[in-house]
Amino acid sequence: MNYHKLTILTLTVLLGCFTCHAQSLKDDLIRIDGALEMTEDFNASHSTRVESIQKRLQNSSLSLKDQYNLYDELYNAEFSYKFDLANDALTKKISIAERLGDKGKILESAIDKAYLLCVAGMYLESEQAASEIDTTALSHDALIDYYYYRQRFHFDYQDNSNGSGVEDTRGKVNFYRNRIIEETPDNSLVNMYIRTRELIDTYEFHKADSLSNIYLSAVDKSSHEYAEMSYYKAVICQNIQDYDEMMHWYANSAIADIRSNTKDNASLQCMAVELLNRGIEIERAFRYTQYSLNDAVFYNAKLRPWQIAMSLPAIENAYNEERAAHERRNILLMSLIIALAVATALVSIKVYSLYKRQKKDKMEIEEMNRQINAALQELSMANAAKEEYIGLFLSMCSKYIDKLRKFMSMKEIDAELESFYKTFDNAFLQLYPDFVEKFNNLLKPEARIELKKDELLNTELRIFALIKLGITQSSHIATLLRYSVNTIYNYRAQIKNAALDGKEEFEDKIKNI
Repeated sequence: MNYHKLTILTLTVLLGCFTCHAQSLKDDLIRIDGALEMTEDFNASHSTRVESIQKRLQNSSLSLKDQYNLYDELYNAEFSYKFDLANDALTKKISIAERLGDKGKILESAIDKAYLLCVAGMYLESEQAASEIDTTALSHDALIDYYYYRQRFHFDYQDNSNGSGVEDTRGKVNFYRNRIIEETPDNSLVNMYIRTRELIDTYEFHKADSLSNIYLSAVDKSSHEYAEMSYYKAVICQNIQDYDEMMHWYANSAIADIRSNTKDNASLQCMAVELLNRGIEIERAFRYTQYSLNDAVFYNAKLRPWQIAMSLPAIENAYNEERAAHERRNILLMSLIIALAVATALVSIKVYSLYKRQKKDKMEIEEMNRQINAALQELSMANAAKEEYIGLFLSMCSKYIDKLRKFMSMKEIDAELESFYKTFDNAFLQLYPDFVEKFNNLLKPEARIELKKDELLNTELRIFALIKLGITQSSHIATLLRYSVNTIYNYRAQIKNAALDGKEEFEDKIKNI
């Protein structure tokens, strides 16, 4: 019994968890769709920011240093938004640095150039730009930026080349990451970011997860930094096989990309691929992929459109299969609707036929009721006539017996009366065979009348039999039954006092028997 209870409880918990995860994914997809619907607002906010920088650049009184700083701000604004605009801003930034003759700024700009080309997937151009950087002349901060660029370059180059014809650069990646970790405080964002990446690559996923949580709590949820770390948070969840949480963090990353106007993004496409792998939300996966591809084309980097295009055939096939299945369901549904329509028409015809028949039957029943009522009325009139004739007969018999008193002895008179009563009893019970039973039902159990052997009616019953026949005056009843008026009155009162439901309506109930 306990085993069964445990099994039921386990199934209930599993079902609850499944429902919860399904609802969580649905909520995340709704959040992504909501962010996508606001894309124009985010683009407008970006345009306002860029226009503000460009307006300030139009000030002819700006120093070269101020111009350098503004182009640096413009470069950072366009870095993840559009490659061409970021490259133009960087080119002007480098030109101003050269005009300033500031070697530090020239080197910083050169690192930015190499990094931008690396992010865009232009690895040969990026390596050429990096070769011109004099690392011995870099400041501490610029050196950290250089290390960051180099570890990114070697990692991306090997990852996107799939190891084909490329020497193992894993050691180089580790070398530059270790330099960053050594040269930056543990609580700095760049240090935590690099250590998280290192922990992921060395399969220390739980440590990476803890460190990523600290990083995410320190940055704005609408920032590019939050989008990047959320992406790696999803990678961590994938490696520890927490796939529902993985989807949640891909969603967070995609939303942060949309809000920060990052057109060079990856998480939304990863979300689309995972939806495809699960065989759910195929239309949504296609829409997310199309959005990612449009962003990649807009950004105008070489690598990202190609990466996204690789997944398009699979998503398109799945989408087409989903549409075909949807069309099959529509055909089946249409067939069911037609079948239901035909069935409804047949039922309607049958109902109408039944209605007409019911209407005809109703008319026949009404005619039968009319005939029955007429017959009952005739029967009632016949019964009334019978009762009237019986009453007349009794009166004539009574008068006849009175006349016989002059010619017969008392004994002979009593014999005639007895014969008279029997004749009355027989005649009455022929009309009302259940009178005695229904009469007793109107009395209390202890007062009910029990007839003697061979006795049809007794005095009490005859009194109320006469009342039933419409002879209600005690004087008339007394004459017919040869009793005094007081005796008849007493019998009536005694019986009515024993009535089951009260004496007021007793005689009316007798008349209705």
